[in-house]
Amino acid sequence: MKYFIKIIKYIGIIVAICIVGFVVWALWFTINFQGDTYKDAEPYVIIVDNNVRKITLTTQNVIDIFYEFQSTYTEYQLISINDKEEKYHYFMANKNYQFDPELIFFYFKDIDKTVSCIVEISTRNNVLIKLYAVNEGVIFRKWKRINNYKEISREENRKIKKKFETEILNQLDLKWRHKRFGD
Repeated sequence: MKYFIKIIKYIGIIVAICIVGFVVWALWFTINFQGDTYKDAEPYVIIVDNNVRKITLTTQNVIDIFYEFQSTYTEYQLISINDKEEKYHYFMANKNYQFDPELIFFYFKDIDKTVSCIVEISTRNNVLIKLYAVNEGVIFRKWKRINNYKEISREENRKIKKKFETEILNQLDLKWRHKRFGD
């Protein structure tokens, strides 16, 4: 009878360890593979001073501000060619699905790189600009996601973020800051 009780205890311990292991694995899987391919993007919060601007900032307002910026500073426009061999300003990606984010493009002529940004509203109703990926040139072949060090080197990642902050975000008529944990 003593051996039977010991065997039951060992089986109970093994089952408890397996359950705890499965729960830990499930949590890790949920955190890392929740389908958010934009989780590594570098987020910036747009700060609205309601004393200066009498509007509620929405994603469409921010997209309009970026469009005006590219209209003023044409060196950041991504110029593409359509099927009819006509040049056009490729500002924003077409949405294929209802839940696709608003994806806009900036081209840095001096380094021949295109960056893509996501404009969205956070869970705390802050407007976020997320620097998502960088591509060599104007033809989209191999995007390297920002902050994904398997795809992009730390040095290139740092340079692209600094260039985006100084040449784009600092030139806008908006205040911005890096996203914090509570945003």
